[in-house]
Amino acid sequence: MPKQKNDMSRVLADSFLELVLTNPINKITIKQITDNAGVIRTTFYNHFQDKYQLVEYIISEDLLKPIQPLIQNKLWSEAILLVLTTIENNKVIFGKISKIEGQDSFEVMAERQLKDIILNVMETNGNWSSPSEYVWITPERIAKYYSKMVIYIVKEWIEGGFEVSPQDIVHIHEYFMTKNINDFLFNE
Repeated sequence: MPKQKNDMSRVLADSFLELVLTNPINKITIKQITDNAGVIRTTFYNHFQDKYQLVEYIISEDLLKPIQPLIQNKLWSEAILLVLTTIENNKVIFGKISKIEGQDSFEVMAERQLKDIILNVMETNGNWSSPSEYVWITPERIAKYYSKMVIYIVKEWIEGGFEVSPQDIVHIHEYFMTKNINDFLFNE
């Protein structure tokens, strides 16, 4: 039976992840990915434009899509904990992915994917209405704000060498969410 498109995307992703364990990402070639997967180069380009689109697929499928049901069920902290635990369990891979810079950086791709998940949940719930005095506040801006905030703390945690536990990062995030900037500026 021929593999479905999503199945082949997963095969290519798994091949790439295997290679990441022993190679710098910038040194991994499409040929290496396809040879390791046992397919021809054309197969790769039927699924992904380049290896960075493949990385975004991995961020989406392995890191962020699994949290959508948690967010949908109002389990925001648990969603963040799942992201952090997944990263911690795959430190080598996500450590390398987090070092990608530029338009294909971890932050850009993860923020985009998380923003889309948040927007999807808002649309699915269908109960969003902008406060009349704040028409500037839109679902898009809310999703972008929260995705940037979460990915920032995740990236800082990775760059800090995982110095605290995922649970502590969740508690720190919750702490920040209950504070106003004045609490820090004026020690209130």
